[in-house]
Amino acid sequence: MNARPGLKDRLPSVENPPPPPGPLSTIDTRFAATYLHMDRYTSWHDTVDATLDSLLKAEQDWEI
Repeated sequence: MNARPGLKDRLPSVENPPPPPGPLSTIDTRFAATYLHMDRYTSWHDTVDATLDSLLKAEQDWEI
């Protein structure tokens, strides 16, 4: 939330999160890279920022 401190009160706390429900899995992405040319990784930080931008724009358009 360093990038958007104004949203801190609108989001759940990150204190004491529950543990993952099981072991983390891995995914073989070679098919996507080879045949679909999806070889660029988008970090979760960039994904969250883009999602927040879209949600805030929608909220503004809806006049909530």
